[in-house]
Amino acid sequence: MRLKTDHGVISLFSMTTVFGASTDVAVSELAIESFYPEDDVSAAYFQ
Repeated sequence: MRLKTDHGVISLFSMTTVFGASTDVAVSELAIESFYPEDDVSAAYFQ
């Protein structure tokens, strides 16, 4: 993903983690999507 901001272009990549098992209904559809900086410029923006 690329976001255009006042500080320049911020590049991120995403990782999706899916939890659950066929026997556990409580977490059978739980998914977490995390975004991480793709380069040093983007990492510096978030720090």
